[in-house]
Amino acid sequence: MIKALSTKHLDDKTMDYAHSLNFDISCVDFIKIVPAMWDENVLNLHEFDSVAFTSDNAVKYFVENKRAADWIKDKNIFSIAGKTTEKLNYYGITTVVNAMNARQLTEEVVKRKLTNSVLHVCGNMRLDILGKMLTGAEINYHALEVYNTELITGLALETDFDVILFYSPSGVDGFLSANKIDKKTICCCIGDTTSAKLRKIVSPSSIVVSPFPSPKSMIERVAKYFEKTSG
Repeated sequence: MIKALSTKHLDDKTMDYAHSLNFDISCVDFIKIVPAMWDENVLNLHEFDSVAFTSDNAVKYFVENKRAADWIKDKNIFSIAGKTTEKLNYYGITTVVNAMNARQLTEEVVKRKLTNSVLHVCGNMRLDILGKMLTGAEINYHALEVYNTELITGLALETDFDVILFYSPSGVDGFLSANKIDKKTICCCIGDTTSAKLRKIVSPSSIVVSPFPSPKSMIERVAKYFEKTSG
């Protein structure tokens, strides 16, 4: 049995999948997402031909706005693969480009010359990769924050885990506010930014990076890791 901690709550389907792979998994939220007040007038201030989404929360808090849902219909949509693209599809929105991370997404958009102006729908803790790369390619870029990520601090856990699943640098910060990562614990994460954060804290040999940005992929990656090391 692999004793695991997920630093956010997982849906029932993912939990069942984890149990099928012999995981004893606990879920504790170390961040919370709250909607941000944003000015709808930004939609008319610039001639955006494209919209980029780098999180599923951005999709939710943008598309649920009736004016935004109508405005987006004739735009090129760029998205991070996994839950972000799935959320867009849920709302009936088709992506022109999706990629594993913000860097790959931007590289593809620039290479294919798909846009002159991008509205990046995001949260307050967005990465600056998209903005820097698009601006560097002389593409007009504007960030619109539609939600805020807030740390949940002070949650001390007494249990040791074989593996901890981290989904963002802010999740790492929330966990470390009242806990330490044991030397024997494996850390599994999504993306380069979270792994870079973890490398400042634990040995690189203790970090496993999921090949796809989803909790299910992380669980599969961890299961294969322990299968290999135990063999």
